[in-house]
Amino acid sequence: MELGKILEFRRDLYFEGAVQADWFYSQEKAAKVAENFVFHGKQYFGVEDQGAGKKRIDTISLVEELTEKMSDDHANALTLAIADYGTGKSHLAVTLGQIFSGKDYMPETYNKILSNISSIDAEAAEHIKSLTDEKNFVLVINGMRDFNLHSEILKAAQKSLKLYGLPDDGLKKLNRALETAETFFNRNAMNAITLFEEKARKFGWNETGDNLVSKIRDNLMTDEVAFDIVNAVYMEINGQEIRWDEGLSASNILEMLISEYCGINGRFEHVILLFDEFGR
Repeated sequence: MELGKILEFRRDLYFEGAVQADWFYSQEKAAKVAENFVFHGKQYFGVEDQGAGKKRIDTISLVEELTEKMSDDHANALTLAIADYGTGKSHLAVTLGQIFSGKDYMPETYNKILSNISSIDAEAAEHIKSLTDEKNFVLVINGMRDFNLHSEILKAAQKSLKLYGLPDDGLKKLNRALETAETFFNRNAMNAITLFEEKARKFGWNETGDNLVSKIRDNLMTDEVAFDIVNAVYMEINGQEIRWDEGLSASNILEMLISEYCGINGRFEHVILLFDEFGR
């Protein structure tokens, strides 16, 4: 019998060759990715003691350690995981985002992930489940691109707020660049529509007229391309760009998220930042 008649390649789970961490912000993609992450437990043959300073850990134990940290106010808040290219770090990041968002965020996906863990280590699955009962505000940053850290955290915060169905009024107050872009767009959308259409085509957006205006307005606060289109028109008219890093502070953004959305008066327990490719 030929091997090809026994085994079949799951093309729907190929994920275009590589999972991107910021797929977390697409619920459909995130569900398929997270529900099909292949966990390994303590008995996994590839995990072995590498001596002092080189601790290898299986993915289930890593998830368990991270969830334990969330219930320990004295634990080191930072964790760095290192693995070779193609070993599933980005895939794990999306899966962690689903787990940390809590059981009520996307319950079917959450339960599927816990079921996958339970099939390998039922005790660990129950432990992880008991520690992820509450909601956390998750930010996911794809570090493969070069960027300004302050503005990237702002954009991640905006996308997370939208994902969790929350208003971003607090963030708008912190970011004068987006406020400038929004004000400029509202004042010039119709009388400079030809210019907006021209710049939009250069960024791959082919909508025209009212359709383009609506698309930019709906996405300006969360989509980098929408901002770049407005910024290009702003540059054409004013001779200078709107600076992304104007008036931005990552610490102010995180402090605002904690004060507004976490603790006694908020709906989340912690703010969790998953940073993929931190070395970049």
